[in-house]
Amino acid sequence: MRVVTVIAMLLVGGAATLEAQHHFQFEVGGFAAYTRFDRAFELDNQIGGGGRIGFWITDWLGIEGDGLYQRPHSKYGGANFPVWFASGSIVLNFGSEKSFYILGGYSAGRERKAWLLDVLSHDFRERAFERGIRTNPAFAGAYEFREDADIAALFAGFLDGLPDGGLIMCHPGFVDADLQRLDPLTTLREREYAFLASERFPGLLAAHGVKLA
Repeated sequence: MRVVTVIAMLLVGGAATLEAQHHFQFEVGGFAAYTRFDRAFELDNQIGGGGRIGFWITDWLGIEGDGLYQRPHSKYGGANFPVWFASGSIVLNFGSEKSFYILGGYSAGRERKAWLLDVLSHDFRERAFERGIRTNPAFAGAYEFREDADIAALFAGFLDGLPDGGLIMCHPGFVDADLQRLDPLTTLREREYAFLASERFPGLLAAHGVKLA
């Protein structure tokens, strides 16, 4: 699977030739980008933007960092997937035509689990469609299981942009000793249950014009 990004960059301050670069100089820039996602991801190609900042520690040693943010849309509908690309580099300046870069990078999607499940279910959806079997057009409900997770805010995000027939995965339950021994997901199950059993949940559904099937 491939993700190809084309970047057009514009420096907006501090840019200079290699001969003129000096220590303690900053370089700041912004750029637009177009990303073509592999078909396996089932994501629309996306235009995005980002920024870059560099700092020369000495006349010959500099550091740079840049980041790109996009929200590609699933071809099956549902909420957009926030995606970040970030990289850092060390720049060694040896003269007007001799520079050396050491690069490193990181890319991530806030809903990586949902994205992975969407990719893994691709063949199943195609086979179901060929046999006239209806499947859910979109999926939501994956999140990072952090103790400080805002359950109400998460469910509001799950409902945003979810099409008719969409599916939300949830994990409500009660915690006992057996569950604590077998599954690291414990207190969040009780918090999800408390939210789903509260008056806030039907109010959230009504605010989004959603009815449970």
